[in-house]
Amino acid sequence: MRKMYVLILFAFCTLAACNTNSAMLYNNMIVEKETSLLPEISKVSGKLEMFSKEEKYDSVLVIANHMIDLIKGKVKEVSDVPEPGARGVAAFKKAYIEYFGFLESIYQGYKNVSLAKTDEERSAEWQKLAELGNTQQVAVKKLQTAQRRFADDNGFKVDVRGK
Repeated sequence: MRKMYVLILFAFCTLAACNTNSAMLYNNMIVEKETSLLPEISKVSGKLEMFSKEEKYDSVLVIANHMIDLIKGKVKEVSDVPEPGARGVAAFKKAYIEYFGFLESIYQGYKNVSLAKTDEERSAEWQKLAELGNTQQVAVKKLQTAQRRFADDNGFKVDVRGK
């Protein structure tokens, strides 16, 4: 009987360690999808600012469309990855997809600016984009909270200070 308890305990511990490992690997994979966008975001930020100041809205449109497509591709990649059998994985995945949606909405804002027909429309679109920019910290905080919860639920640690 004692051997049976030891075997059950061993099986439980092995399963728990496996879930922790698969959850951590899933977290790392999702974070990699996000961080792979950073070089391109950095690259286009200055160009968007420059083209906007120069009123080269055709160039703004090209960059905005490029970034929207890039982000949609990351969302598809995240959506296509099978979820591990970890606690809170659906909420974690949803939080990342919503964050990618936030990033996409920024570039959609630039696209809307570039497509505006009048100065009044363009001014209104700039205002919407500025308001969206003011919500960035909220979007990041929401993502960090979901990531911490996922890590806590699955027994691993994450460092979200750099986000």
